[in-house]
Amino acid sequence: MKCASPESDELVQTEIAAFVAENLQADVLYLFAVGSTCAAIMAQLGYEHTLLGFDALLNGELVAKDLDSRAIWQWVQHYPTKIILTATGGQGVLIGRGNQQLTPQVLRHVGRDNLWVVASPQKLQQLQGRALVLDTGDAELNQAWQGLIKVTTGYQQEQLYYVG
Repeated sequence: MKCASPESDELVQTEIAAFVAENLQADVLYLFAVGSTCAAIMAQLGYEHTLLGFDALLNGELVAKDLDSRAIWQWVQHYPTKIILTATGGQGVLIGRGNQQLTPQVLRHVGRDNLWVVASPQKLQQLQGRALVLDTGDAELNQAWQGLIKVTTGYQQEQLYYVG
């Protein structure tokens, strides 16, 4: 069962949002995945987020909303891309289930190093040491992307967390 973010996570989401907003680069396409933390970042940038979909920003401008996998593929072929995403609360699913728009083709093209994972420390603690889950639909990709990944957990705060 998915766990909702507790009220105290709102402040942490605000801190994460401020940090991400200050560190966006020019001429990079940012895809914002599903979830309330991504919604907080979009709100910090002045945009409403498609809570269960993907939105795209380029040079600070919202260029597309509620993208499906085909539209995402079209965008990522034309710009260096970073995907901002969080794990499903309580479950720890990083890729799969809630964000099927990220096809193996898109993920391979963008690359693991261009995932920007954001999560509150409490969300990670709820996992009780379990790894973040990859469910891309491609066993080879899931295997290749295992290992430690940097997670933004607050303003200028990051920690390494295992992806399995």
